[in-house]
Amino acid sequence: MRALSPHTNQVVRANDDTPDFFRLFMVPGMLHCGGGPGPNAFGQSLPKAQPLSNSPEHDVLSALERWVEDGVAPKQITAVKYVNDQPAQGVMRTRPLCAYPKIAFYKGSGSTNDAANFACRNANYKKGQDHDDDDAD
Repeated sequence: MRALSPHTNQVVRANDDTPDFFRLFMVPGMLHCGGGPGPNAFGQSLPKAQPLSNSPEHDVLSALERWVEDGVAPKQITAVKYVNDQPAQGVMRTRPLCAYPKIAFYKGSGSTNDAANFACRNANYKKGQDHDDDDAD
């Protein structure tokens, strides 16, 4: 695992079973606690951070609850960017947040504002190679 933060690296080094209890989701385009130009709402308890739904696929707290109670670890969470960061004004774009070390790759067709047109893949993925490292595993 490449360097991320001292805490993340320490957890990974100290625990062989890290994948059983630890996930890191990077949020490209989000400022420190919320806001920013990218999809930045996924249920993180901020008034303007309403998820698309309360399902574990859209809401980080529901994803955590399902992991703890049902043993289903999250692989990705779909974040949303609302028009002017106001849910009442509608959805501007959605994007998958991928469990590290995977990142969201555009599949090559469809709107880049729709999370359905992205897949979580390893960062070293090359277009045209087998998809056995994507989010369908």
